[in-house]
Amino acid sequence: MKRLYIILYVMFLLVIPVYATRYFNYRFEDDITIICPDCNYFIYCNSSSMYPTFDCNDTLIAFQPTSRKDVRIGDIIWFKGKEKVIIHRVKEINHKGCYITKGDNNDYQDNYTPCFYDIKFVIKGVIYE
Repeated sequence: MKRLYIILYVMFLLVIPVYATRYFNYRFEDDITIICPDCNYFIYCNSSSMYPTFDCNDTLIAFQPTSRKDVRIGDIIWFKGKEKVIIHRVKEINHKGCYITKGDNNDYQDNYTPCFYDIKFVIKGVIYE
């Protein structure tokens, strides 16, 4: 019986991870694997408005929302503002269903109020540099 446990333990440690890595879509040098088939990975650096949540050279993990239910208060969204792309946190949803946003490092909320069709991505994770 002890021999069976040892065999199963070895299979668990060696065979299963090797087999499973074929299905992962993002692999780091430190052997950290992120499974998110619908995610996009990118580095964005335009300002320090989201510091300390993330900063320049951090990798953001995001997905494209398909419905309004995918965007909630507290989420960080990537949207096209009047003149540039902005990544800020949703603070409120107004009576028109648009989003009031603010950078974590800003003292004021954004002047532009994006609606669902303005949102390109919802940020779901950060890999710190």
